Amino acid sequence: MKIERLRKSHVKHITLTNPEWAFTVNLRNLVGHEFATQGYLTLQTFDSVLDWKLRQQRKRTEKHRSENTADLIRELTGTFWRVKHNDPDKLVEIKLGVRMSIPGTGIGVASSLLTLSDPANFAIIDFRNWKVLYSEDKHQFTVPEYKKYLAEVRQLADQFDCDVQEIDFLLWKEFKDL
Repeated sequence: MKIERLRKSHVKHITLTNPEWAFTVNLRNLVGHEFATQGYLTLQTFDSVLDWKLRQQRKRTEKHRSENTADLIRELTGTFWRVKHNDPDKLVEIKLGVRMSIPGTGIGVASSLLTLSDPANFAIIDFRNWKVLYSEDKHQFTVPEYKKYLAEVRQLADQFDCDVQEIDFLLWKEFKDL
């Protein structure tokens, strides 16, 4: 990916006048507020995260999530939020695992919760972003692949002096322009 193209995209897309970015910022503020004030997500906020991440794809896996209750979402998102570990690499594995234990969610949705709860440090793994970064079609991801992807996105964020989520968003926008 050409750095100059990414710089131009950053100026164009990472602004609150961009409705997609403004919605993303509002959602991460909601997620951050719920975790900070109550230590878990409500079912309504969880559903908003699913709508944001899955968009038109949500219906194809909805049957797997149909029995998720407000209590289950509260308990598992609360555990996700509270879990600590001295090794940051291991913490990512644990948080993804907790999040993926919610029926009907995979690593893409799990990484979206990581990203919305800590946008400075995390990105969403997605076939679109993977295609832009690696020029490879891939639709299933493992935790080691997420770590590889995250390391590269973090490196780009360091070059731009911005949040990791901003680079993630730009990669997603770049795919739309392919």
